[in-house]
Amino acid sequence: MAEGPFLVTGASGNLGRLVLAELLNSYGIAARDIIATTRSPETLDDFAARGIAVRRADFDSPETLPGAFAGARRVLVISTTPEAPYAHGKRFRQQSAAIEAAAQAGAEQILYTSAPNPEPGTPCFWKEDHYLTELALKECGTDWTILRHWEWPDWHFSENWRRGLETGEYFAGTGSGRVSHVTREDCARAAAGALISDISANRRFDITGPEGLTIDDIMSTLSELNHRPIKVTHGTVEEYGERLLAAGENPDFVSVFVAFARAVRHGLFDGVTDHIQMLSGKEPTTLREYLASGKVVLRQH
Repeated sequence: MAEGPFLVTGASGNLGRLVLAELLNSYGIAARDIIATTRSPETLDDFAARGIAVRRADFDSPETLPGAFAGARRVLVISTTPEAPYAHGKRFRQQSAAIEAAAQAGAEQILYTSAPNPEPGTPCFWKEDHYLTELALKECGTDWTILRHWEWPDWHFSENWRRGLETGEYFAGTGSGRVSHVTREDCARAAAGALISDISANRRFDITGPEGLTIDDIMSTLSELNHRPIKVTHGTVEEYGERLLAAGENPDFVSVFVAFARAVRHGLFDGVTDHIQMLSGKEPTTLREYLASGKVVLRQH
């Protein structure tokens, strides 16, 4: 196990809080060896009460970063969340500022939560910031680790899949493409494991779920768990976008959903690895197990 202090950025977010809990509860890291940074330190009072050092860090305010990263040996930079409409380059500027500050503060290794297949040519335009950040990370002069997190099912259920339960019908633009959904909790376990690991330096890990699933597979599971039939109709990516707009979806989000559907058709979210097991020592959760666990509310819809 590597030596701390270990620092987690964006620690007040859903993923950040899970990583902190994993470090404390699953890996037994002493609170005095953990630093949590956030734009709003008061939101982490519960972790501060356990002895974690909570510091203010705002990636849009570079003057806050040197003090925030001081003394950290290993830094996990959790990617920031872009606001709609997507602003090209904004997230890259935020994240590269954090990486540069962490390196200048003396961090020995910097880890970054990226996304699947962000290389140029992907239909998913918002992933360019991930790719540029990966390049900046490799060039910053420290040891680095890239954690490419596949898709979180809680987000997809909230923003997309629930339509099938609400209406009994789901129009799909992904064809027979598969997605390897991975839970946020499994991503947190893997990220915490990589942060403290002796094997994670200068490597890229693809943090996937245990199986690739088509939208028919997913709707079938939702239907079975909720005892409600869902009819899946397939169409083109363009038709999918038209359906979303007709249903009143925000056009800024429609462009994201359409790009994602096109990327799924191209196989950019398929693929399964054993990297969760490698980093955390635990098997990843299947989508069925996750949906049946009650962590997303299903039967009220």
